[in-house]
Amino acid sequence: MAALKAPFGFKPSRNLHGVFNPATRRYPIETNAVGGVRPVFVGDPVTFSSGNNVRVVQIPATVANPLPLGVIMQCLDANQKPLVFSQPTKGPFLAAAAVGFVDVYTDTDNIYWVATDLTAANTNVNACVLATALSSAGGNNAVGRSPFGVQLGTDTSATNERPWRIIGAAPQTRDYLMNADWVDGVEVILANAILT
Repeated sequence: MAALKAPFGFKPSRNLHGVFNPATRRYPIETNAVGGVRPVFVGDPVTFSSGNNVRVVQIPATVANPLPLGVIMQCLDANQKPLVFSQPTKGPFLAAAAVGFVDVYTDTDNIYWVATDLTAANTNVNACVLATALSSAGGNNAVGRSPFGVQLGTDTSATNERPWRIIGAAPQTRDYLMNADWVDGVEVILANAILT
């Protein structure tokens, strides 16, 4: 159904009711020992940490994810300015433990396109899966590409611990000859989330 490819985070695809809902809410990112241990990229799933702060969901996948709030639409610096002017020296991401903000897609009916750790079969449709960093090297700092994907190789039965539900193969398919990192994947939706 979908081939294993390099991770690229959660990309907006569509909504259960039609077009993807771009509505977001802005949150400060957690910078403590739990939330500030890795860089923060566009496409990372986040959850509440303390107060109104959010943090990227826990990785590695051996730790059950807390319920996600949504997916990061953009990262902003400590002055709430977009990181678009950080290029070409680095991609638009927040370094580990850096003070900043994120705009988060919060519509639980949004559907995302995401890479998998194993080749997805038709039997994976409707399975609940865990979001995790698939790249051992972390994200791609040069372009700001998230290392997140979904893990098929674990128990996929507990919705409360595996909050993403696979709804099918992603309709987007990239030409392997043009860009080998962006081919295939699955579409997922939040089956169990923190509502704001």
